[in-house]
Amino acid sequence: MRRIKQLTQSKSLREALRRVWRAGLASYADRTTLADLQAAKARAEKDSLEAARLVHDYETKILSIMRENEELKTLNKELERVYYILRRENSSLKEEIFKLKNQGQK
Repeated sequence: MRRIKQLTQSKSLREALRRVWRAGLASYADRTTLADLQAAKARAEKDSLEAARLVHDYETKILSIMRENEELKTLNKELERVYYILRRENSSLKEEIFKLKNQGQK
């Protein structure tokens, strides 16, 4: 009896039995059979597994994209560093060229 109360989530045994009776009448009126319920349960489990697989796939894709994003940020910082080094070197080479041109004109 305690199990019936737990299944129906009723406070009293009388309410639990009333709910079980109503569920029985509803299934009789709908002509619901155990096979129908088991088939519906199997479909629901299949749908749940498919949804879980899709969630896992999307999580994997998101993690992959996040990892790739971090790698690209690191590469971008490195390229910016190299760019500024090359600009400084270019600037110093220009200055050296101007010095050489000025020495050649004298």
